[in-house]
Amino acid sequence: MAMTPWATRFMELSDEVIEARTRFTPSPLRNLGAYPTYEAENLLWSTLNEIFLLTPRNLRAIRRILAEASVFSNRVYSDEKAFKRRLYNPIVEPLPAICLTGPAGVGKSALLRAISHLFVEAGQIDAGGGHMLPIRTLYYYKVNRGCRDAQILKAFIDSCEVFTLEEGGIVGVDQVALPQPKKVSSVTSALSLAQRLATRDGIAAVILDELQFLTQSTAANTAATATLMGMTFLGPPLVFASNYDMVHRLKQRGQQDRDRLLSRHIPLLPEMLAAPEDFRAWKAYLEECLVVSGGALAFDPRNDAEPLHCYTFGLRRKLLDLFRIAYRHARQQSRYTATMHDIEWAYCSGEYCEHRVDVEELISIQLGRPSKRKDLIFPFEMDVEETQIRLEEQKGRYVERITDQATAAALTPAEKRSYVAAGGTVKGAKGSGRKPSGEKRKKSPPLTLEALQEGGRKYYGHED
Repeated sequence: MAMTPWATRFMELSDEVIEARTRFTPSPLRNLGAYPTYEAENLLWSTLNEIFLLTPRNLRAIRRILAEASVFSNRVYSDEKAFKRRLYNPIVEPLPAICLTGPAGVGKSALLRAISHLFVEAGQIDAGGGHMLPIRTLYYYKVNRGCRDAQILKAFIDSCEVFTLEEGGIVGVDQVALPQPKKVSSVTSALSLAQRLATRDGIAAVILDELQFLTQSTAANTAATATLMGMTFLGPPLVFASNYDMVHRLKQRGQQDRDRLLSRHIPLLPEMLAAPEDFRAWKAYLEECLVVSGGALAFDPRNDAEPLHCYTFGLRRKLLDLFRIAYRHARQQSRYTATMHDIEWAYCSGEYCEHRVDVEELISIQLGRPSKRKDLIFPFEMDVEETQIRLEEQKGRYVERITDQATAAALTPAEKRSYVAAGGTVKGAKGSGRKPSGEKRKKSPPLTLEALQEGGRKYYGHED
């Protein structure tokens, strides 16, 4: 098969090239302590949020998407004749969409944005006969609430330099006088024009992000389905990111919709520390957070990797919120570095409550317990090996926690104090044990907000 400019753009993408082009680490923060507390915590959060390190799980997802784009490009843009035939007579056979799914905060949007950095577009290519045309590999669009196929198509058309395309000649970007764009009066005419523009620009994949905002009701679910189905008629493979909740809603649709929208799915799941490559990726990310924080965070990435994973279920969004709350707590204590002590406090804080509820429910689901939280339940059948490793990992942690609690319960008050001094932090370990039978019971203090917060910290095994 002859190599066309549309096919060769995928050939140089080795794993090393993908890692180098997608990696982004912002400059370390400097003098964060000079900012007011609330401004500083949000600056820390936003800067850490820019970090993107390629992980084995990210790489597998990117490879799947690139494979779909490459096959489409080789088939549709195989030679000059095939290109012109599709340009002037765009008979499109819609392909099944590709659903990238994972729990909220796992990094789906960050991955899709990173893919756009893979291609250094040449700007123009010779499409044959001296016709110079633009080339773009991917089209990325972030969907807003209330957005529909008409708005997406219009945004795509606006992203192109639109020229009149007449039979018998290809109007390129090298002409001096550029014709005015055609007016789009309906979805049908917009789709027809968008199909030709997608071919002209050599688009190999269309990426839609944040589609969960379109499924807040039954009517919206129908509209979202129609929007996704409509975008498959643009021609190139459609990749859309979806949280679990949206996929569960789409699975309620008829077979024809599910076949088109869910038959090709790519899971993006959090790292599991029982897998060596996942542990290395998680540790590398924690190390990068330390560097970028510029001294605002202080912990041991190796020894503290497991508790940080337990507090967040390995979800980046929850981890960054944990760091933000912990740093504020340190500042309020007149310190400029948040340690694991502050992070443990943050986990038990009222502000982290919603995250904590999610994490504990995710752990419960992974242990095989029933749940009504469809937004946290993986909507497809998970691979047996992955399921087994995750189950064993959580069972191991659960048994360890129960064993520690049983050990602490069997100790005398003096032994408990020694146990805590040696580093024990399990529930009930830091206490004086049962009071002697002759000791008078003290009256309980009044119930206050501070007392509730203190009780929460004790419940989760951490003291301020």
